[in-house]
Amino acid sequence: MLRSALVAEIDDLVRLVGDDRLRRGLERAVKKLRKSRQFGLVFEEHIPEVLVMPERPLEVGGWAQRSGSPKPVQILSLDGDAAVVRVAGGGGGGGPKKSK
Repeated sequence: MLRSALVAEIDDLVRLVGDDRLRRGLERAVKKLRKSRQFGLVFEEHIPEVLVMPERPLEVGGWAQRSGSPKPVQILSLDGDAAVVRVAGGGGGGGPKKSK
């Protein structure tokens, strides 16, 4: 929904408030919202684009995410049930980690 349509909907709902004191307080709050304009690019919080594919086999060079971990890992090598991975954005010099 566009911001202007949302503010208009809020105005309509505020007009329905029977308590005068509450309505005036809401009107002041909405007026403050109208004054706050955002210019340029606006980056809203979003859900990372991650798709769970438990049946897909691991591939060297591919990416995976360990259960319960918020960071994806890049698969550097595979050896049976073990994988050497690098944590995305690790940059801390920790190097590759062996994972099962």
